[in-house]
Amino acid sequence: PAVLSQDFQINSVCCRTRSLPSMAFITPHAIAFVAVLAFHAGTALAMRDGNPGAPSIDAPVDEATLPKQHRVPDDVVFRIVKSLSGKDLATFSARHVRWALEDNLGYPRNSLWSERSKVVQALAPIIEIIKDDRKKRVNIAGKACSGTSESTWNPGTWYQGTCNDYETSCIKADGEFALDGQEGKCYVAHKRRCRQQDPGDGTSGACVAGYTCRGFWTWSLGGSVGTVGDPGHTGASSLKLYGFCVNPNGSEDTLEWKSFRWHMSSAAYSGTRAYTTD
Repeated sequence: PAVLSQDFQINSVCCRTRSLPSMAFITPHAIAFVAVLAFHAGTALAMRDGNPGAPSIDAPVDEATLPKQHRVPDDVVFRIVKSLSGKDLATFSARHVRWALEDNLGYPRNSLWSERSKVVQALAPIIEIIKDDRKKRVNIAGKACSGTSESTWNPGTWYQGTCNDYETSCIKADGEFALDGQEGKCYVAHKRRCRQQDPGDGTSGACVAGYTCRGFWTWSLGGSVGTVGDPGHTGASSLKLYGFCVNPNGSEDTLEWKSFRWHMSSAAYSGTRAYTTD
């Protein structure tokens, strides 16, 4: 049985979603597939409804000409995120999202017209995630920096050095972290969380050279030592939409490298790519 999270229920967004069995092939641990984004469906939509001069998503139509109407699928959030891949959100509107959903599902144009409000509601929390990442964007990529004594003895700082953005590291030209007194430049390090500025744009996350900022749906199973993957695990985390600086060849896309086993705790991480580009 699926383990449901209380943080965010997709049925509050699009009305009917239960677990997402269509996604369960990703990993044997994927028993907690509900879309948990920690945002609420009532958040205001930041994207304009239509291009200038084009009808809005709520523009009246001759209902007699509409094709058979369908309901939005249970996995609408995942499909919407993929539809945003590589799009310019200043021009890709909520109406375009509905069209993209219709194309993805193989439906004739306007087959989801009666569900347009649910499309907007499902899109709203995704836009909030994008807005938050833009607000916290790294603005100092490539800035000269120096390693410090703290960044040398305390790996928890991610070798931040004199970089004045805590999500960046001071990295030398050879790709290694700058130690005390060594010179480098500020970038987001390999395997660190990054923030795409446009959905699916791997170049927009300020990753150090050789890595791409890739968007993932990620979740984990937690437990005490020796119980991860066992029926006695302590619980599943919320499903999150995060970016990480990873190898562009796909070798790190499962996010298993985030898993750990400590003295009194452990976690098994899984992930799947959120976008069709990066």
